[in-house]
Amino acid sequence: PGGSASYKKLYIKNDDPTKIYSGIKLTIAAQAGLDFIQKSSVECRLLSGDSEPTAAEWDAALTSGSLLESPLVGGVNASRRRLPDLGSAAAADEKYYPFWIRVKTLNPLRPGEYLYNIGVEYTEGNVS
Repeated sequence: PGGSASYKKLYIKNDDPTKIYSGIKLTIAAQAGLDFIQKSSVECRLLSGDSEPTAAEWDAALTSGSLLESPLVGGVNASRRRLPDLGSAAAADEKYYPFWIRVKTLNPLRPGEYLYNIGVEYTEGNVS
């Protein structure tokens, strides 16, 4: 039904102690061919952080195609739209960093499966 929402907490992690990842960008989009459904009936938003975002934070987040990116500027993530770089030249960062996805139906949908992809862009480097 229209107005239903689903929330999911996921994590991003570097699992290679010899690598660093910077300039990370996460986006979410409908699978090819489903753009018309996404624009009219489904809204997807991304936010970072350990605690579940508030209604006000979700309302302030970008809609479909929303973006999370690194680096944290001065270690601050007030908008919850930032992720840390995963490491530096000195050492890899192998911690888990949580982010949240909200998928909300705006209008009734036809029965079926609606697939979305999380896109990831980054620059890979080596620990010195």
